[in-house]
Amino acid sequence: MRYGKLTVVERTDQREHGYCLWRCRCDCGGEILVSTKRLKNGTVTDCGCIPADSARRGRTAEDLTGRRFGKLTVIRRIKNKYNRTCWLCQCDCGNQCEVTAHMLKSGKVKSCGCLRGGKIYDITGLRFGRLTAIEPTERRDRKGSVYWRCHCDCGNETDAT
Repeated sequence: MRYGKLTVVERTDQREHGYCLWRCRCDCGGEILVSTKRLKNGTVTDCGCIPADSARRGRTAEDLTGRRFGKLTVIRRIKNKYNRTCWLCQCDCGNQCEVTAHMLKSGKVKSCGCLRGGKIYDITGLRFGRLTAIEPTERRDRKGSVYWRCHCDCGNETDAT
């Protein structure tokens, strides 16, 4: 199978965060090991040869317009900052933010900041499987995610992130 400039050559016995690593050959001739998750998400599409053509060293950068990264959808490219390509993104919570391509593609930024706490993304009334979100609680998990009081189709209530 092909993913961007990568062609999958073989499956390896190695794993990364529980995902199988695949040996891939790039159109440039280079080889790289990539996890199933990164291939399917499209976060890795070359062996690393692309930065030579991108924002730092060249005139063109990979177009991320319309792509999703966590809760962010890329709207358009904006002025570079810190010698890096920057993008205006729309968060699912309604806010917009400016993020470098590197932070988006590496997975270090997945929201406008609403996931870190502070503003709570309102999911009241939304269904998740058999659960319907009722209201947020004061409780947080170790990563800061809000526990929501939820009503189950069976009639019980539970708290879930």
